[in-house]
Amino acid sequence: MRDESSKFKTYTRRSLILGGIKFVLLSSIASRYYYLQAVKGSKYSTLSEKNRVKIAVLPPIRGKILDRNGLEIASNTTHFKLGVDSISIKELNSIIPRVEKVIGKGIGVTPEEIKKLLKKRNPNDYLFLKENMPWEEVVKLTEQDYDITGIEIIQATHRNYENGEAFAHITGYIGSIAEGDLKTLDIPNSNQIRIGKSGIEKQYDKMLLGSPGYRRTEVDVKGKYVRTLSVDNTIAGQNLPLTIDADLQNFIHKLMTYKGIDGAVVVIDVENGDVLALHSTPSFDPNEFVDGVSKDYWNRIIKQPSFPLLNNAITSRYPPGSTFKIVTALAALEAGVDPRRTVHCSGYFNFGSRTFKCWKTTGHGSVNLTTAIAQSCNPYFYTIGHQIGINKIAEIGRKLGLGAKTGIDLNAESEGIMPDHAWKKKRFKQDWYPGDTINASIGQGYLLVTPLQLAVATARIASGKMINPHLTAREGYVPEPLNISEHSLELVRLGMQMSVNSPIGVVTSKQVSYGDFIVCGKTGTAQVASMKFKHLGKQFKHHALFTSFAPYDNPRYAVTVVVEHGEAGGKAAAPIAKEVYRKLIGAPTIFDAPETPVPPATS
Repeated sequence: MRDESSKFKTYTRRSLILGGIKFVLLSSIASRYYYLQAVKGSKYSTLSEKNRVKIAVLPPIRGKILDRNGLEIASNTTHFKLGVDSISIKELNSIIPRVEKVIGKGIGVTPEEIKKLLKKRNPNDYLFLKENMPWEEVVKLTEQDYDITGIEIIQATHRNYENGEAFAHITGYIGSIAEGDLKTLDIPNSNQIRIGKSGIEKQYDKMLLGSPGYRRTEVDVKGKYVRTLSVDNTIAGQNLPLTIDADLQNFIHKLMTYKGIDGAVVVIDVENGDVLALHSTPSFDPNEFVDGVSKDYWNRIIKQPSFPLLNNAITSRYPPGSTFKIVTALAALEAGVDPRRTVHCSGYFNFGSRTFKCWKTTGHGSVNLTTAIAQSCNPYFYTIGHQIGINKIAEIGRKLGLGAKTGIDLNAESEGIMPDHAWKKKRFKQDWYPGDTINASIGQGYLLVTPLQLAVATARIASGKMINPHLTAREGYVPEPLNISEHSLELVRLGMQMSVNSPIGVVTSKQVSYGDFIVCGKTGTAQVASMKFKHLGKQFKHHALFTSFAPYDNPRYAVTVVVEHGEAGGKAAAPIAKEVYRKLIGAPTIFDAPETPVPPATS
């Protein structure tokens, strides 16, 4: 009996211990179950939903960029892409051979490229194995879509720039979203969306881009498509008409290319500030950047010493040379200098121990304000510039738009330099000297302008209004008065008219005007390096400038031309302006007489 009692007690203790262990385990499981279901239930429900539902970004159709007459400058073409909804190399290695068997040739993607694509791939995007698929391949794969799971033919749009090089510095280009773009733009991260990277494409990106859509699809545990749950449609971007005249822009590009010229041409409507043409050479093809620029093309353009990506019209800064004499003349008139006052030019101007030369070594004799403009007489402007001082010259220069951004709707615009006493003190911690004023009075020294600034200054002189340049239409825009006397403006206009049309004028191309369409202008030569280096090559030769307006009796257009290393404005830049004016008024141009072509300007 004692043994039986002992065995019973032992069994009872073991039962209690085992029961306690079971109770603890069951309590732990119950507690964990309660924690997961009641406390964290909403979190894991959301995660489960995310695993079940896939959200794909649908790229919107980008708005077109149009010229002032509705001609397409940047448009879209439809094409097809081979998308793969797959996340592993193993799956891709299974899919690709089957696709290649159906289309009868390779798709042109190496294993190394596949690895790179997988690393860059956004989880909500397709991995695109082939762009711009031929229609026959699309048909073949569409017929076999049930036999090759995981692929999809995506219909997409591709940006196309008509005559891309002619408009590259206006339109700019688009490209893929970069990491930094997500911080500043309210857009989803998708490799199907292209955004503006420069030019008008960047300036008006939000308007042109539109709004993306979203497609929600149900997938199985392996991530395979089951069904579409919902679709939020895209909103196409707005079309953007510019003030640019595409026919004129194309003509200028053809002209500059034909003559082998690097530089810039700007054409402005002086009545309202519309920019009719804004051309920079050398140029580049923006179509090369849409799907990511190739290494070969990138290396080709960045190795060019003339920097094709640089917009010479708004970014490059040049000494204005003698084109600035119209600013000095206007400042002198506003300061009370009598336009009838004469200065004798002997070919030089002595100041202290220094001698400042005239471009004409024998001198111009006795000149007044208008004849000094016409003949571009240096000593006259040395004299009146020294008399009125740099601050008065700078005041008028700023009224004409120099030394500040014009506000044109393009990025990367330069301010230029319109110096005075305060500027030099701030920049160099030095005083301004009379010799600085003498240099500035003829457009040398510290002065720097962009071709656009020079065109704006000329447009303001021609119109007497505060013309502000723009590439998109501004309804109701009425330029304010320039606040410079009409009498002063008219005298400067007369000097510019004489420069081109008078026997004493310096423009050697005497046919800039056409019939009763009288062109008024001012040439300039911008020194690049000391004269002793000119023999070392073209890169050391002076830039040639010509800024102008027409017609004289009722100004409508301002045309500014800069020819890099062209040496003389009258020989290199004025003939370009001549052809531009003829194109503007519908007169015969250089390309209308192929039997007697005008040879390119030599340097």
